[in-house]
Amino acid sequence: MILSSFLVIWNTVGDSREEPSALAIGLALALAFFLLIVVPIIGLAQSIGKLPPRKIKPRYKLFLAEIPLYRHLDPKAKQRFEKRVQYFINQKQFIPRSRGLVIDDRKKALIAGTAVELTFGFTRFNFDHFQRILIYRDNYYSKISQQYHQGEVNIRGLIVLSWTNFEKGNADREDGINLGVHEIAHALKLENKIINRNHSFIQPKDYKDFQMAYKSFIDGYGNAHGFLRDYAKTNIHEFFAVCCENFIERPKEFQSKVPALYRLMVRILRQDPAAIY
Repeated sequence: MILSSFLVIWNTVGDSREEPSALAIGLALALAFFLLIVVPIIGLAQSIGKLPPRKIKPRYKLFLAEIPLYRHLDPKAKQRFEKRVQYFINQKQFIPRSRGLVIDDRKKALIAGTAVELTFGFTRFNFDHFQRILIYRDNYYSKISQQYHQGEVNIRGLIVLSWTNFEKGNADREDGINLGVHEIAHALKLENKIINRNHSFIQPKDYKDFQMAYKSFIDGYGNAHGFLRDYAKTNIHEFFAVCCENFIERPKEFQSKVPALYRLMVRILRQDPAAIY
């Protein structure tokens, strides 16, 4: 069908009494490229879900009202949020790791909503490296660390969550402790180092400033000491995750108590939730 369309166009050009102009030949070649190359690629991408959907499926939209950022968006921004949630769901495998645990629509919508909430300031960010999300019912035992965990992120492309603790984090959205945001923040920071289209999304100057902020925090200087919980002192990765938790859950308090660090997080995450909530 596509090939015959091109031949009709080419024959039309060739049937002219005069030699076809360079412009006519160029147009014919451009159209041929579009029909033979671009259209099939678009069709293939659509068939395997690589393009963002036009709108969210109603069964997922129902649960997004539990996401504070979503509730405060205007209608147009809500549509953009919804599309990104659906795209995230389309691209990821949600895998139950506890016997009898059902991965229902609410679990998918809230996990995807948390990922979009944290990255909504970006034009596009879909955690390309992380394709599988493992979900346990409660704390789980890791044979690697030989300890019980609530969640973790694995460089092999895994985000692991315990649903009980995920729910606990969402039950109180003002304490600065949120497992979903915390683990997805770890994945976000890893994406900055992995060679893909999300690589180096944190500007070098901003990351240098962030390293200095972490040093001040562990040395006991600045207003972050006393606002962020002590677990943030573990290492710079945990510092980033705890900052993200507070950035999402307590943006106005964060902005008021640690203004310089809050402004830095605004630059890194490219959004200002204190101006929206």
